[in-house]
Amino acid sequence: MSIELIKKLRDITGAGMMDCKKALSESNNNFEDAVTFLRKKGQQIAGKRADKETKEGQIASFISEDGKIGSIVEINCETDFVGKNEEFVKFSNILAETICKNAVSSVEELMEAEFSGNKIKSLYDDLVLKFKEKIEIKRFDRKESENGIIGSYVHFDGSAGSICEISNVSDITKMKNVANDVAMHTVAMKPSYLKVEDIPASVIEEEKEVLSSQPDMASKPKEIVEKIMEGRINKFYSENCLIKQAFVKDDSKIIENLVSSFEKDAFVSYFKFYEIGA
Repeated sequence: MSIELIKKLRDITGAGMMDCKKALSESNNNFEDAVTFLRKKGQQIAGKRADKETKEGQIASFISEDGKIGSIVEINCETDFVGKNEEFVKFSNILAETICKNAVSSVEELMEAEFSGNKIKSLYDDLVLKFKEKIEIKRFDRKESENGIIGSYVHFDGSAGSICEISNVSDITKMKNVANDVAMHTVAMKPSYLKVEDIPASVIEEEKEVLSSQPDMASKPKEIVEKIMEGRINKFYSENCLIKQAFVKDDSKIIENLVSSFEKDAFVSYFKFYEIGA
């Protein structure tokens, strides 16, 4: 058993030296069989750690070259040490790119997709084998834009990220930075809804009940109460709806006005915000 073969196996799979030696021994020094052996071992590790909590990890996004397709993914692990590891971060970026370039709709489909000639499942098994932790692809989203552009932003440590779509765009180059700014704003301000119409009636009614039960409301005339309620509900909208929020870089502008100031008929039509542990 040559040390060169062990090192080659370790470079490809990320497994430890002893694991590589055992794999080659069990496979009669057949390199391909040894790779398969180690990946199966990775699957066994994943099975044994299925009940472990995964509260750490990375958010990653990827935008196609023409800005028409975007993806975002959250991948979780057990420890911050693994979540911040360069190889783990690289894998999260591979997932985002693969999702963007393949119209996959489930984790199972994603696992069968390929990146640079390797199935995602094989790369995943190698990662589990290397770190010996539970690694979970928690969620992902993919968005195609017909008449607009997709923007993205991921926080420097991968703890949160967003993709958004601006529709009715004629000048893609000009609106690219705007779309990225809106995505950045989303990560900073964490809106729950895109627009007022998206808020369920039950949520608005509950908010009104909470506001009307405040001690300062009981002694006021009905017409005054209604005006106060209207003001407070509008504040609720401005805090929770993306297009009604004050732009984080310039609070003199709200998002919907910011976008239309660059192109009159352009508007934010979609966003997706992910945060680790949320």
